[in-house]
Amino acid sequence: MSENIKGSHVCSLCGSIMIHMKKAKSNFLTELILWIVCLVLAMFTAGISLAFALVFSLWRMISGRKVCPKCDSETFVGVDTPMGKKIIKDMGFVPS
Repeated sequence: MSENIKGSHVCSLCGSIMIHMKKAKSNFLTELILWIVCLVLAMFTAGISLAFALVFSLWRMISGRKVCPKCDSETFVGVDTPMGKKIIKDMGFVPS
């Protein structure tokens, strides 16, 4: 069945077949504001504030979560699992 399907996972919430994507925690605007503030404060803190901004940026990159690109759900299963095959069949993507 999986040779006809373009994706490695199926979302158990919306039923889309996809290759999950990694989404960073927090948002870019927060990180940008933090970097601007830390750059200004770096003059007064001997650069220590830049370390804080760097740690925050690294945390954002490392702690991302895998989500469905259609609905941002974290509940998906592999297309070759019994549950994945059931969702695909119920959604009508392949003949029963």
